[in-house]
Amino acid sequence: MMKKILLILAGVLMAGTLGMVAIPQATYAESDTCAKLREMTNADEETLQAAGCVDVGNKSIASLITTIINIGISVVGIISVGAIVIAGQRLVVSSGDSAKIVNAKRMIMTAVIALVIAGLAYAVVQFVIASVGI
Repeated sequence: MMKKILLILAGVLMAGTLGMVAIPQATYAESDTCAKLREMTNADEETLQAAGCVDVGNKSIASLITTIINIGISVVGIISVGAIVIAGQRLVVSSGDSAKIVNAKRMIMTAVIALVIAGLAYAVVQFVIASVGI
């Protein structure tokens, strides 16, 4: 029981660490750098965006919802691939035990179905985004 708790805790900590790394935050050493860049050059929006001079706080709700949906779909995909790897490992070490083989095959099938559904959901989200013009 204690090993399960430690394993779950380690998984949560790893997921939290991955979440902090995967979602970058914009930080600036000097607050008026973008204003100086705009004054000194006639930079277009692409140049300003490459320099990090975009207004991060001025995103729409639709863009935020799209980002959240994409992150959720990505998490489902990552979990599905992890489940496939774990089930494959269980299948390899089953030692011919038919119950373990059936459970591993069922786990692989469930993970593949979840992966296909996540892929289709991503396609639907991208189609809706393109249709609405977000």
